[in-house]
Formats: sequence, C-alpha cells, structure tokens
Amino acid sequence: MRGRQRGAALLIVLFLVATLSLVLLSLSNLGIVVAERSAASRRFHEDYWRLHGIEQLAAAAIDEALQAEGGRLTRANPLFAQVYDLPMVGAVGRVAFTDATRCLNVNAFVVARDPDGAGETEAQSSTLAEWRVFTDALGFGGGGAENLGAAVTDWIDADNDALAGGAEDDFYAGLPTPYRTGGGPVRAVSELRAVAGFDAPIFRRLAPGLCALPDKQPTAINVNMLTEDDAPVLAAILGDGVTLTDARDVIASLPPDGLKAADAFWTLPRVADLPGASGRKARLGGRFVVTSQYLAARGVVENAGATSEITVIFRLTGARPEVVSRRIGRAL
Repeated sequence: MRGRQRGAALLIVLFLVATLSLVLLSLSNLGIVVAERSAASRRFHEDYWRLHGIEQLAAAAIDEALQAEGGRLTRANPLFAQVYDLPMVGAVGRVAFTDATRCLNVNAFVVARDPDGAGETEAQSSTLAEWRVFTDALGFGGGGAENLGAAVTDWIDADNDALAGGAEDDFYAGLPTPYRTGGGPVRAVSELRAVAGFDAPIFRRLAPGLCALPDKQPTAINVNMLTEDDAPVLAAILGDGVTLTDARDVIASLPPDGLKAADAFWTLPRVADLPGASGRKARLGGRFVVTSQYLAARGVVENAGATSEITVIFRLTGARPEVVSRRIGRAL
C-alpha cells in the first residue's frame, strides 16, 4: 500500500512539474512576443519620424534645384539623376524625385456646373475625350474604356445619377462588402482600385499615366520632362488624330537640355507637322510648359529587415515647395 502511495505521489509531482514547465514556457513565449511587439512599435515610430525627415530633406532639395535652374526643370537636372542615399543611424534611407505633371488628372473628369464652383458636378467632355485617346493608345479601345471613364466620373461627381456604363451608390451597395462612391476629388490614384472595372491588371496598365492632383484642372505638362513612356499621355492631349508613333517622335525631337520657353514647343518641326496642327496652340497653349507645377518624392527606410515608404507630392507654384499629398505605405 505504501509503495502505491509513493508511486501516486511521484506521478502527482511529475504532473505538477510538467504543468509548471508549460506555464513557464507560455510566460516565456508571451514575454518574447511582448518584447517583439515593443521593438516593432519602437521601430515603427522611429521610421515614421525618419520618413518625415526625408520629406523635409526633399523639400529643401527641390527648393535648391529650382533656385539653381531659375524655376525651369529638365531631365538633365541632377535632382532626377539618381536615387540618393541618406545617412541614418541604425537604418538605411533613400529618396528619388520625379516630375508629377506628365499625367492625366482624374480630378479633372468633372467640372462644377455653377460658375463659383459650388453645386452639382458633371462630366467634362474635353477630359473624357483625352481619356478615350489615352486608353486606346494602351489597348483599351471600345466600350470598356468608355465604361471605365464613366465609372471614374460617377465616383467623383456629387450626384447619384449613373452615366451610361458608370456606377453610383446603388451598384456599390450591392457588393458583398458594400461601400459608397467618393463623392469628391480622388486623394490618390490608388483610390481607383475601388472604382467599378478597375481590377488589378487594368489598374497597373493605366496608373502610370494617371494622377490625382488637387487643382481639379487638366495637367500643365512640363515638356522638358517627357520620356518615351509618356507617349500615351502626350497623344491624348494633342488629340486630333495624333498617333502613339507621332507622340514618340515629338518626344524624341526634344533637345536634351530642354526648351527655354513653352512657345518653342509649338515651333518644333515634329509638332508643326502633326495632323490638324492649325488651332492646336490656341486650344492647348496652356497645357505645355517648361516648369513643373508638381514634383513627387519617394522615400524608403529599411530598418531591421522592415521597409517603410513615403510618397509626397509637392506643389511648386509658391515661394516654397508645398506639400499637397502625403502617403505613407506602398502603392497598390
């Protein structure tokens, strides 16, 4: 009997030891998780302020570049020459600059009906005409492109009347995860992923030629920053039968050191020889400039295997670069 009792006591002791070991192991794992979360939170806050530091450095670099060039910017400017490494303690930082005017402003799809800018909005036919040429140049001809343009217009406008091929609140409310239209200007091009028809493949093809600028007007493009990749945008704006090949030829004819004045664009032989050239300057004179109203700076911070990103859009129409858009995180 006494032997059985000792055996039972031993089993109880072993059971208690095993239980305590599991408790200690759980507490140890919990401590590790808490420590990792604390380190991740600290790293996030450190990188958050590093990203804002990149924004301040970017603004100063843009201001210096503008002062050096007298406001005129070209592809030859050192600001756009490379990705710049930034010295940081305990992390790696980089920043790169791009012109943000070589695009179609989706916020120009609608125009206020009232002269003072108030009230309902309606589709702006000139911008939608550019949209048709732009999407056709990228292989989206036909009704699909028209539907995408109508869906963007319905997303931005203030009314709830769907255009032909478009989509308003009643469509989005019927989705498995319902939501409503924006009912106002798009804050970032990535917002279009929520618009009917903009699945991932279509968005990736169209997004490089689109932007969401706050002035709600068609973009004034800095012709000195145009590259061959911008041919669909240039063809869309020139219109009047201008092909993708025509647009590429115009871009190739631009001098490497850029044009000195906007009027010089219209005297380029490849521009003057385009079909329907008469009246184009009068219609589009303000759309082509040699200064950039908007620049984008993209900063990256790499810290302990984690990557944080910031994209800032600067407006350059004032005395100093003004931040009009800031996105922390990767684009869709």
